[in-house]
Amino acid sequence: MFDKVKLIFRNSIIYSLGNLSIALTGYLLIPIYTKHLALAEYGLLGILEVTFQIISNIFGFALYEAYNRWYFEKSSTGKQKSIFFTIVMFLIVIILVLNTVLFSLSERISLLLFDTSELSYVFRLMVISASLQILGRLPLTLMKLQQLAGFYAMSNIARLVSVLLFTIYFVVGLQRNLAGIYEAQIIGHIFYFLIILKYIAKNIEFRFESKILMDIWKYSYPLTLSAVIVMFLTVTDRYCLKFLANFEEIGIYSLGFKIASGIKLLIMQSLYLAISPVIYQMMDAPDNKRFYSKLMTYLGLIVMIFVLGASIFSREIIHIVARQESYYAAYIFIPILSLGVFFELLRDLSLTGINISKRTKIIPVIGFLVSIINLTVNLILIPLIGAMGSAIATLTSNILFFALIYIRAQKIYFIPYELKKIFILVFVSAGLYYFSELFTNFNTIERIMSKSFILFAFPFVLYVLKFYEEIELQSFREILTKMRINLYKSI
Repeated sequence: MFDKVKLIFRNSIIYSLGNLSIALTGYLLIPIYTKHLALAEYGLLGILEVTFQIISNIFGFALYEAYNRWYFEKSSTGKQKSIFFTIVMFLIVIILVLNTVLFSLSERISLLLFDTSELSYVFRLMVISASLQILGRLPLTLMKLQQLAGFYAMSNIARLVSVLLFTIYFVVGLQRNLAGIYEAQIIGHIFYFLIILKYIAKNIEFRFESKILMDIWKYSYPLTLSAVIVMFLTVTDRYCLKFLANFEEIGIYSLGFKIASGIKLLIMQSLYLAISPVIYQMMDAPDNKRFYSKLMTYLGLIVMIFVLGASIFSREIIHIVARQESYYAAYIFIPILSLGVFFELLRDLSLTGINISKRTKIIPVIGFLVSIINLTVNLILIPLIGAMGSAIATLTSNILFFALIYIRAQKIYFIPYELKKIFILVFVSAGLYYFSELFTNFNTIERIMSKSFILFAFPFVLYVLKFYEEIELQSFREILTKMRINLYKSI
């Protein structure tokens, strides 16, 4: 099992380079957006971004998850290339239909979402960008399955560097604002497809697997429904704010949401890209359940370190990335939304038993229930406390979604997760965060040093509380010893 952990750690680092480029590109663009876009325009961008997420995540019909599952099936041996072709063709048909419908309705949708039909061109650009995102995700899934972490990172980095450069050119140089943002994204996607064209040609076989596609669809459509629910949970806050507040408040909230989402993008996705193939490879291993249990414990620890760091330094982060004082209030949303990201991780890991058992039909049912609660809480709290109501609703929904999925998954496929340790992570990090607030009024150097010490102390507090097992500590000592020996030899 330790070899699997080392493989996950190595691949996670490489995947994180690709995801780091995504995160860095997003963060490097924040100062540009907050300087060249008025707060209300940034709110419009927030609505465009969540609409982009809906299109790109839902209309992929969870075929990437299905490809993960079928790639290692014995019945798929020798058919991986033709299955790849089958899914690509299916996605192309979906994209053509999607673009035809949304283009014809673009002016009406623009009026509904943005209170003006003048943004219909921007909306169409966003639809094209989302469509390219849908199509481009399948080759990345294949790279992950073939454990080509280096190529995955390189192609992602190349695409995002081009997006960054063209965004700067269009937004700063040509002052095309929202339109320039999505024009740059389209160019970046085209550049990405040119890079991976040879790789796609090598891994595709022009044979349509209709029977396998039907089996994949039966597996995928419950996941698609659950994706709709998850996306509804993700975007309800912004849409509710649009109809119950104003675009300025959406702009402030969206900035806080983007910072918190960086944890998901950089850390969670990098880890999950590395572990998802291993999860299915371990299905029949004798120690698989202990492996799954430890994954939740230690991935939870890693993510919580970043959640705590983002929360403790939320003010400092916002002051660094924002270029107008009107954006500074966004820091108050980061701790709550970051904690919500942590419970998203727990929910996704709790799905392991459901996915292995192919009992995915329960997911959308639970998700629908949570979505209704999420919408209700938003509608109640936003009129009372504004955007903070959306943040509280998001956190509450993520906790509830995790709890219900966990309970159901354990009945289907029991895994001895270490919930006590998960609770320790949550309560210790919450206590350290509130302790760090005592240093808010210190001068900059003293405040940063004090908060850094608190963050550094987190894993040691866990040690005092006996979070780590002795065998795990021994393995860690052995790794440190090997690192010292290798360092001594290199010197």
